[in-house]
Amino acid sequence: MSEILRSLAKKIHLWIYLVLMFISLSLIYSENLFFQHKINRLSVELTGILNIPGQLWSSLLDLKKNNNALLNENAQLQEKLFKSPHLNNYYDKFRITPAHVVARYTHGYNNYIIIDKGSKDGLQPNQGVWTPQGVGGIISDVSAHFAKVYTLFHPDVSLSVQLESNGDYGFTTWNKNSRKYIRLTDFPDESIIKPGDTVYTSGMSLIFPKGIPVGKVVKVKHNPGQNPLVEIEPVVDINHIQNVYIGFHPYQEELKKMNDEN
Repeated sequence: MSEILRSLAKKIHLWIYLVLMFISLSLIYSENLFFQHKINRLSVELTGILNIPGQLWSSLLDLKKNNNALLNENAQLQEKLFKSPHLNNYYDKFRITPAHVVARYTHGYNNYIIIDKGSKDGLQPNQGVWTPQGVGGIISDVSAHFAKVYTLFHPDVSLSVQLESNGDYGFTTWNKNSRKYIRLTDFPDESIIKPGDTVYTSGMSLIFPKGIPVGKVVKVKHNPGQNPLVEIEPVVDINHIQNVYIGFHPYQEELKKMNDEN
């Protein structure tokens, strides 16, 4: 019994000490402005630290939401641009879909990226893909929710393009000897091409609207009796591409069928 009483007495002393300590700190806090400032600042710091994970998650969600909103807004602006009275009325029918890059393979020769939109979003093979800077590639395959896009560095990709300097038409082709440049072919023999010339999409096949930047001429090598060897540096760096736009034109398949029949 005495042991129990001694144990209770020790605990009573501890509780009395804690109560007196609390009263003392309360009096110090109420009378000392400096101490109040320190306690309040510590409280704010602890609250901020505890809220950091939630704030980061909320910021990430807001960033993604704002990014998607900007992509959709830019897509609408591009559609309005293609409805300009200065363009052929074929171009005003382009419908633009924004998407994000979720995977890429850009270290070999069959370069491609994967985007997060697919057949459920109206995407289909042979549709053009571009960024705010310029051409990204052409869709090769689609699933319900994703699409594979061949870049300009894929051997199966060839675009109808136009030179800004003289308006001549040609085609881009894969350059097996380079992972930095593509080639320009099939332009008129009398065409004058110089380094620094800008190359744009021609809009001929309705895969892309007319006037989207493709690249700049960096090298022109003349060979006797042959077309010059022209190399182009694409304006879009596929290794850093994140957001893209996909264009769909309702007359594209009809035009392709007419060309195939000829």
